[in-house]
Amino acid sequence: MIRRWQKPYRIKKRKKDKRFFRFLILILILIGSLFYFLFFSSIFQIEKIEIVGNQKVNPQNLKKFLQDQIQKNIFGFKSESIFLLNPKKIEKSIQDQFPPVFEVDLKRRFPNQLFLEIKEREAIAIFQKNGNQFLLDREGIIFDWAKDLDLIMIENLTLKKELVFGKKVIPKENLSQILKIKDLIEKNSDLKIKKASLISEQRADFLTTEDWQIYFNLRDNLENQVSNLILVLEKEITDKKRETIKYIDLRFGNRVYYK
Repeated sequence: MIRRWQKPYRIKKRKKDKRFFRFLILILILIGSLFYFLFFSSIFQIEKIEIVGNQKVNPQNLKKFLQDQIQKNIFGFKSESIFLLNPKKIEKSIQDQFPPVFEVDLKRRFPNQLFLEIKEREAIAIFQKNGNQFLLDREGIIFDWAKDLDLIMIENLTLKKELVFGKKVIPKENLSQILKIKDLIEKNSDLKIKKASLISEQRADFLTTEDWQIYFNLRDNLENQVSNLILVLEKEITDKKRETIKYIDLRFGNRVYYK
């Protein structure tokens, strides 16, 4: 009885093994086909890159950088499949590589196109250090060499680190205070400010176009200090005195000192 049933059992087992093996091969073929279709098919190879929003950054340099980023090597074969992209990583790389770029938005447009929208930094001042001049944005970041622009000159005498494009060189709060003081002075008087120096966290000195200085306490009320400045100019310092004045010191409340 045992010998009579052993043979059919073995045949049945072999048939099951063959079916499983065929099924496994079919699954591998399907996976391989899908893998090839997604990563090597010409349908999904990136053919077009559209860039908008750039004015300072050369679009050809951006495109070349993107092409280098999207080209991948899989098992020794090159692929530019749209599925291999990591948009967030590329956005960060663009900001690191191109300091004038403030914001980046990279979108995939299936099956084979990329759309890149960028926002560039706006220069609001010129940062000066060691005789060099750089464009400065509202975040306190330098992003390019300065050209002939009619902007206030700013220096930070507390800065010790090396200058690097795309890095902050002055605290945003101090920068906002400096710009606010400049606007208040020029709005409420005939004075023009050409340079501001951050001396410490609490002090900033302003150089007028008449080549005399104004000292401010950044931790005190800025509006009051400007009001005191205007009052002194109206009541005590005549136009003739302004020709020889060296500084006006507003750092001590309502007490104003000048020389």
